[in-house]
Amino acid sequence: MFYQAASYLKYFLSAKNAHGIHSPFVFDLYNNVIRNSKSIDSVSSIEALRKELLRNNSLINIKDLGAGHTTKTTFKICNIAKSSLSNIKKTTFLYRLTSNFKPVHIIELGTSLGIATMYISAAAPEAQISTIEGCPEIHALAVQNFQKLNFKNINAINANFNDVLEKMLIKLERIDFVFIDGNHSYEATVRYFNQMLPFLNNNSVLVFDDIYWSKGMTAAWQKIIGHEQVRCSIDLFRMGIVFFRKELSKEHFVIKF
Repeated sequence: MFYQAASYLKYFLSAKNAHGIHSPFVFDLYNNVIRNSKSIDSVSSIEALRKELLRNNSLINIKDLGAGHTTKTTFKICNIAKSSLSNIKKTTFLYRLTSNFKPVHIIELGTSLGIATMYISAAAPEAQISTIEGCPEIHALAVQNFQKLNFKNINAINANFNDVLEKMLIKLERIDFVFIDGNHSYEATVRYFNQMLPFLNNNSVLVFDDIYWSKGMTAAWQKIIGHEQVRCSIDLFRMGIVFFRKELSKEHFVIKF
């Protein structure tokens, strides 16, 4: 918690708004995606489901395969929802980002209960979305949620990321949009990034959640944005975004979110 608080203070003091952005590409993204506050009518049913999950006191057993490993195995669904679901601000941002770039092949690492997945799906109903969740019980709940709200373009996979990611990438051949929200460790995050590199295209967008979750995650983020193929990177504190557009000058932005 101390590391996250200190990191946020540093971010807060350095983050820029529109007046500090001199890249036309990022300026447009700031106005149309980051600071866009218009309501989204198509996600009302997802938010109603979120509220249901936050009230659900049913118990399930969970298996954590990521960096947040815990010995406790039984949790209330409402507590899982409180601790793991992306908040409305973040999911709305993911919706707008997806809608802005209109990706076709989408990967999510870390389905959780599927709220963020459904926001992405609502923004790109014609896209092919593959989402991976390691815990069988949480995966089953996510699938129920997708079926309940009739999201049909989501392929939900129950597996360890390490076991299926490479096969998935080979099958898809290319990826346009990735949301990485699982296994928050330096080694895993850098490995996933390196595995994806051969399958990226000029318009690909990668979103990394919780880049200041730990010193290891921040180190992974720093290594990724320094990679020669990354042309533009944006630090929103809660998330980091990287772009690979060769027409852009290599720049890094810290932006208020």
